Amino acid sequence: LSILESATFEPNAFILNTLMKVYARHSQMDGVMYCVQQMDELKVEKDVFTYSILLDAMGKAGLIDEIELIEEEMRRNCIEPNAVCYTTIMGAYMEAERFEIVLTKYREMNERFVQPNVLTYSIVLDAMKELHLKTEAEQLYENVVPHRVTPTSFNYPPFLPLSHSVRDLHGV
Repeated sequence: LSILESATFEPNAFILNTLMKVYARHSQMDGVMYCVQQMDELKVEKDVFTYSILLDAMGKAGLIDEIELIEEEMRRNCIEPNAVCYTTIMGAYMEAERFEIVLTKYREMNERFVQPNVLTYSIVLDAMKELHLKTEAEQLYENVVPHRVTPTSFNYPPFLPLSHSVRDLHGV
C-alpha cells in the first residue's frame, strides 16, 4: 500500500488494475479494496478489467454477496460483463454450491450474446451434473460444445461422461 502513497505520479487505471491483480493473487483483500478506494478518490474510471479482477478476488475470498453489488455497479457504469466476467461469476457461485445461479448466469450470458469460453462450459456442465440435469447437459454437449470447444486436459473431465454412448452424470 505504501507504493501508492509515496508515488510521485498519479496512478491510472492500468497501474491500479495491475496492483489490484497482484493483491488479489496473494489473497490480500485489504490491498484490493485500497486500489478500489484509490480509483474512487482519484476518479479513475473502472473498466471491464477492473471489474473482472474485483469479481475474481471477491469470489476467491468467498464474498459471494459482494458479487451482486459489483454486477450492479457495472451496469450503473454501463460496463457490460464479458466472457471472463461471467465465467468468474459462475465459478464463484459454483464454489458456493449455488448451482441454480450458475445456470441463470449462463442463460443471461447467452441472452446478451456473450460467447462462452471453454471454462464456462466446464462450469455449466458441472452445475448441471450437481442438479442432476442429465438431459440438459447432454443437449449442451451435443448441440453446442463440440462446435465451440475442443476438450483439453484442463476441461476434459466434465466432458468425459457425455462423450460416450452410456451417459451417467453421477460418474463424473
